[in-house]
Amino acid sequence: METKPLIRKRMQRLRDAIPPEERERKSRVILDQLTSLPVYRNADQILVYVNYRSEVITRYLIEKAWKEERRVFVPLCRKNNMVWCPLSSFEELSPGMMGIPEPVGLEPEEIRDGLVILPGLAFDHERHRIGYGGGYYDRFLAEHPRCRTAAVAYELQVLPEVPWTDRDAVPEALITETGIYSDEMDTE
Repeated sequence: METKPLIRKRMQRLRDAIPPEERERKSRVILDQLTSLPVYRNADQILVYVNYRSEVITRYLIEKAWKEERRVFVPLCRKNNMVWCPLSSFEELSPGMMGIPEPVGLEPEEIRDGLVILPGLAFDHERHRIGYGGGYYDRFLAEHPRCRTAAVAYELQVLPEVPWTDRDAVPEALITETGIYSDEMDTE
């Protein structure tokens, strides 16, 4: 099996090669599926990454959540941990670590529960995830077991198998443009 670093590089190249208009179309399909799930419909708080480069475009989800008057939180990475800041406008974001959009001038809030939307570079059919290598989501979710989880990715990021350890967070559902991978989450 390929190593995580090799899979990360290969998946980044594949994802970057998706034409922008196709990424936009696929992102809308993915997020429509996500927002149709009970786990989304029942969530008052949405904790979501702000898309960067060729990631699934989460801005659509953020805008929908605002329209539905849900609280939206975005991550801010500090040293070895991740905190979440409430976001009410894209104007509150600025390029941060490695150019990734981060909240500026916002105070983090303590999170007890909510729906966490995870990014990732690669997944397998069992929803094992290869992230970017920092372990931020893994540590946050280990400390916040009441949070529900869903990951969003393009189908080309789903492999038959990826290397993983017990420390790696496994989302309850993985949503791609072609369907939903889940065993426990109510997807009806």
